[in-house]
Amino acid sequence: MWNFWAGVSVLTSVTHGDSTVYAGSNDGYLYALDSNDGSLRWRFRTGGEVQSTQVLDHGVLYFASNDEQVYAVDSVSGREIWKFDAGDHIMAP
Repeated sequence: MWNFWAGVSVLTSVTHGDSTVYAGSNDGYLYALDSNDGSLRWRFRTGGEVQSTQVLDHGVLYFASNDEQVYAVDSVSGREIWKFDAGDHIMAP
């Protein structure tokens, strides 16, 4: 078993796929961690806390941030594919 310290609270459920665990954090990052040893694969910076659960579909992670954006991020590289300005805070489980 392993631990990962994000530095602040992680209030989201984690998503798992392709030997990677994904978790959003109150520091504004979405983290991708190796599920075998907990090492950091990449992190994606948003403009607000990431408190929504992520959805993984065909190699793309979808999630919302408190910066009023919905993001689509490549699950392997952590690169942004697109983002949508929702115009208000998004409350999501």
